[in-house]
Amino acid sequence: MRMKPSSSGSSHIQHMQKALTQMNLQLHHVVTDITGATGMAIIRAIVAGERDPAMLATHRDPRCRASWKRSVRRSSAMIAKSTSLP
Repeated sequence: MRMKPSSSGSSHIQHMQKALTQMNLQLHHVVTDITGATGMAIIRAIVAGERDPAMLATHRDPRCRASWKRSVRRSSAMIAKSTSLP
């Protein structure tokens, strides 16, 4: 039986969120949609080794509703809690 594309996509998103949570990265508290432009840019930066909250906040898409200052605050809280990353 084939799955609908929307349900397949949502299971992949849940898998991404679970993996991030297991690494103690609460990205969903920083951005609402981790698969949007901002979320994916931050994930790519984290995978590339970036850990500086101010640098991660610069990946915020200009259309993002949260302010840059708020993004930095939330990013720093997210990174500070992370202990599983090298």
